[in-house]
This record gives sequence, C-alpha cells and structure tokens, in this order.
Amino acid sequence: MPGLERRIEWILDALRRRGFEAGKPLPSGACHEMAVKTGGGVVFAYIYPGRYSDAAIVKLSVNPSDCHRALLDPRGLYAIVESEEDAEKLPGKVERLLTVAKRLGW
Repeated sequence: MPGLERRIEWILDALRRRGFEAGKPLPSGACHEMAVKTGGGVVFAYIYPGRYSDAAIVKLSVNPSDCHRALLDPRGLYAIVESEEDAEKLPGKVERLLTVAKRLGW
C-alpha cells in the first residue's frame, strides 16, 4: 500500500491538473499544510495521516490555522484519500468550499 507521501503526490497532481496553484505541503507537527490558490480565493489544506490505515485525511478550510486548530474549527470540509480516484474528487471539494464560504460570509 502506498504511504502518505504518495497520497500527497496524488492530491497535488489532481489539484494542478485542474489549474489550481499548490506547492508541496510542508510538515507541521501532526500534519502537512499547504495553501491552494484558485481563481476564486485561497483554501488551506491540512493533510493528516490515517490512524489505522494509509489513508490521508484532508481538512479543507478558508481560515489559515495550525494543524491542531484546523481539526477543531467547525468550518470546512473533510476528505479521505485512499486512492487516486479519491484525490481526483478533491478539486471539486475545494470549489464547493469556496462557494459555501462566500455564501455564508466566512
């Protein structure tokens, strides 16, 4: 099974194919952090290792934070990435989060 680093590569590839700007996530305590720039704004992605599997748990938020606070923030979306197909769904979630955030005034 591929590890977390491979899943991060899948996530980056999927975002970049859709035209988003995303640099390599930086390790920061319990997770890897990165900013994803789109035409509609910036979304922060916090990528955590799965506890009982090799899955990557991704928290998407419009608020910059650190790994611990990002988990506690009720605003945002979660995604579980276990395969390349799961990673391909992430750009749609980024767009959905930006739409909701604008609508709710986050």
